[in-house]
Amino acid sequence: MGNPGPARRFYRVMFYDEGSGENVSSQALLEELGVRLRALYPHGHSAFIANALKDVALHSTKNRDYAHGGPALGNFQRVASLMATYPDLKWGTPEGVCLAYLFKQLDALLWHLNTGHALAESPLERVGDIIVYASILRCMIEDRA
Repeated sequence: MGNPGPARRFYRVMFYDEGSGENVSSQALLEELGVRLRALYPHGHSAFIANALKDVALHSTKNRDYAHGGPALGNFQRVASLMATYPDLKWGTPEGVCLAYLFKQLDALLWHLNTGHALAESPLERVGDIIVYASILRCMIEDRA
């Protein structure tokens, strides 16, 4: 089966509960947090809080790819800087959006190569995403010609 690599590792985090003197898993802690938040904020859809906690976890996982060791919103700053280099490009077109998506993937790969940190997706998956976006862009340009 082989080593799944850093992008596929999941760690079970344990926390010490001073009240009970027991170790508590991160999953149990999240479930308890969900129950407590639901008690504080009882109005709204029953899945809203659980989904919000999932969003927090996803944001943290994905943000590591784009900002690990740098500003939390560094990917937006870097891509915006790159886009500002081309002020006359029409970013509100399908081609502009495709380029923005390509830049996002390229930024994650460059940040990985620059810092050496593990990605949520492997570097080869990021290269594949870049190739797909470049191929889509080629189709858009060919369709326009």
